[in-house]
Amino acid sequence: MGVMLTPILKREQTSLKALKGTSFAIDASIEIHQFLALVRKRDGSLFSDSQGRVTSHLIGLLTRTSRLIADFDMKPVFIFDGKPNPLKRRTIEMRRDARKKAEAEYVETVSKKDYSKAWSKAVMTGRVTGSVLDDSKHLLT
Repeated sequence: MGVMLTPILKREQTSLKALKGTSFAIDASIEIHQFLALVRKRDGSLFSDSQGRVTSHLIGLLTRTSRLIADFDMKPVFIFDGKPNPLKRRTIEMRRDARKKAEAEYVETVSKKDYSKAWSKAVMTGRVTGSVLDDSKHLLT
């Protein structure tokens, strides 16, 4: 959903070098979703610890955040969303349906050992749970 800011803000392309030493806000939800989608094993499964807890998001957050701080002296401020607005209910339902379909297709492609296709389905199955959020907040504070 989100707010369309393009009518009032001008888009300007820049580089990380140009932003060196600055503070900036990061939408934590978008970052976490991105890492749950992309930080995966070859077969598309998520990384996890010895107790089976998902760690893909932590790997991504730690790697990217430490790079921004170490290489560019940036000061990221992570913004965590609250509960979704009721107006977003339909969008959430559509995403849930798409995720369920992708999960079924992922299982099917893994059973056929078609790992490249499995990976492409797996990236659509990420789910931000309470523990994923809590672990992310713990890492970043």
